[in-house]
Amino acid sequence: MCIQHFIGGQITTLVFSKMMLCTQKAPEKIQATHYSLLAAIEVLGKVAFSTVAGSLVDWLGFPHAFGVFLAFSFASVLYTV
Repeated sequence: MCIQHFIGGQITTLVFSKMMLCTQKAPEKIQATHYSLLAAIEVLGKVAFSTVAGSLVDWLGFPHAFGVFLAFSFASVLYTV
């Protein structure tokens, strides 16, 4: 669990840093709206995945599903580096 929380913290930091960098490149008039839209899309992605996560846990079992989710989390960190 500690590893999963550590990776989750890394992902959150990386995603919001990328969103801030992207927003800084937008025209000054719309930067706040741009960041808010990106944050909303990020949350929608989490909600969309959570709708299938329960089914995956039921299908794979908790230990295997946890391993799959941990691998996905770690892969996303490697992708952003």
